[in-house]
Amino acid sequence: MLVGRHRLQFDPSAAKGMPAHVTLLYPFADPARITPDCRAILRACLAEFSAFAFQLSIARQSPTHLLYLAPAPAEIFRKITFAIWARFPDFP
Repeated sequence: MLVGRHRLQFDPSAAKGMPAHVTLLYPFADPARITPDCRAILRACLAEFSAFAFQLSIARQSPTHLLYLAPAPAEIFRKITFAIWARFPDFP
């Protein structure tokens, strides 16, 4: 894995078993506040997007030194993020 060693060393969630993932909106609601209605809204939102191919093969570092894999193509992830944010504006 391209960043697996770094994740295990520097990301507490990786050490707890969280697999590599694409974060679409962060921070989001506390898990206790994610209700069935919230999940239904998310499912309906994501159903608006067709499946697509993407790659996570380029490691980058943010200005705050966060190491991440840049998705390609990136634009579809932006569209999904903005669609979720439109439905949950309290979570920018």
